[in-house]
Amino acid sequence: MWTPVTIPMSIAPYPWADPFTWTARFSYRLTDNSLDLKVKVFFKGATDKQVTKWEKVIERIWSDKAALTDGDTVLPISLNLVSVSKAKKADHKVKVIQRDGYGTGIDKWFAKHLDNKTVAHEFGHMIGAPDEYEWGATIQVREGTLMAGADTRTKIIMPDYFDVLASAVGASWSPVDLEL
Repeated sequence: MWTPVTIPMSIAPYPWADPFTWTARFSYRLTDNSLDLKVKVFFKGATDKQVTKWEKVIERIWSDKAALTDGDTVLPISLNLVSVSKAKKADHKVKVIQRDGYGTGIDKWFAKHLDNKTVAHEFGHMIGAPDEYEWGATIQVREGTLMAGADTRTKIIMPDYFDVLASAVGASWSPVDLEL
């Protein structure tokens, strides 16, 4: 059985600026040997080819990189990005604009030169991961991670990107790295 999760996010890293706000939304289910994470996305204006590519990129980068543990059991996090054809069925709605532009974010992607790193980074926000670069929705500044803008060919997923998922599953669970 899938458990839906909706958690409003708000990070105010700078006292002189309004906080960054967004909503982490997804579903999860526990099995005997994994934790399955499902995110349903409606890509308005995207081609089938783009959606297929983005699904593969996100699943390759995010799936089976971390796990949740309660101290005794370790459950690898398996990700399933589901493209839905109706906005009302989506956890997230992304407006895809088929040109270059400024301001790609969780809900608006400029597709002409959209790279894998940006696709995977914006997906991270969908499950509650904050930015890790200066001037972003930042809790801490790091280098060499996906949420700091690192290249997707390096080890870039940090276990704490799944803190929101861990808190939704229960207080006794915490994320750990599977890529040690």
